[in-house]
Amino acid sequence: MSKKKKPSIEQLDELDQMSETACEDGEAIFDAIFGSDPAEGEEDQFLMARLKLIREKSNFFSLLHFAQIVMSNEASQRTFRGHEKRRTAKDFVQREWRAHRADYSENKSEFARHYARRVQNEMGVRVTDKTIREVWLRETT
Repeated sequence: MSKKKKPSIEQLDELDQMSETACEDGEAIFDAIFGSDPAEGEEDQFLMARLKLIREKSNFFSLLHFAQIVMSNEASQRTFRGHEKRRTAKDFVQREWRAHRADYSENKSEFARHYARRVQNEMGVRVTDKTIREVWLRETT
């Protein structure tokens, strides 16, 4: 059995630099594709400059990093959309607390019991009165 030779410090530094360059190039490609729009009348020059940048920066590693950025952004957007109903319910509860806290004599527990049922019935979002009281209304005084 032969032992594998460990890479030298210089080789590790070179790999690190290649990785960093690939990340920068991948981000440049992402910006070229999804970045700002051209000014009116400059669409052709803008497009040609973007295509040139993509040609210059494209290699296996930069495209791999670009794919990771895109997948990460898509996953983030799916997650964001998935929690939209709950965020909407939380915003509703916080607005209602600000508007009606005096009606509940500043009693978050009573308000939370009432609004946990209301949010379930009106918005279809299941939330406990404890979550409303201790999490959603935590920052309100």
